[in-house]
Amino acid sequence: MSKVGEQLRLAREEQKLSVPQIAEITKMRGDQVLAVEEGRLDSFAAPIYVRGFVRAYADALKLPWPPLQEALNVELGKSEKFKEASGVGAPNRGVLDAVMLQLSKANLMIILPMVVILGLLVGGYFAFRYWQGQSTADPLSELGSGLRQAAPPPEYLDIPTNPTNALRKR
Repeated sequence: MSKVGEQLRLAREEQKLSVPQIAEITKMRGDQVLAVEEGRLDSFAAPIYVRGFVRAYADALKLPWPPLQEALNVELGKSEKFKEASGVGAPNRGVLDAVMLQLSKANLMIILPMVVILGLLVGGYFAFRYWQGQSTADPLSELGSGLRQAAPPPEYLDIPTNPTNALRKR
């Protein structure tokens, strides 16, 4: 029997909870609860499932997770199936991995509307500033200074003195 499984079983029995009750609370199957308690960790497909189930189990019993996690890593390191993937001595990840991990934890139902609202506010501010600059600009400022001067007086046309002669010429 594993140390972690025994701790979980003893805590469950102290709280007078049955295996089906823990299965209901953690959304695990009963055989998975028993496999964790009995230390049959090789029955799981990957160590990530083991960690997830043990953490859900510990949370349901209100047990502190860090000490259980350390003990679980030791047990996974002893398992032939999970020796390489136990997470003990795993290489450090880069900045991109850390950023992606934090993004995966984010609640997109809250963050996405906030980003959209912020984008609309910033876009509205710059649109207002552009409109304000356009409405106060002098429309004739792009014209040269010579075009603003008064035009020379128009040339006068000869006015016929004898209107009858002008009609006859036609």
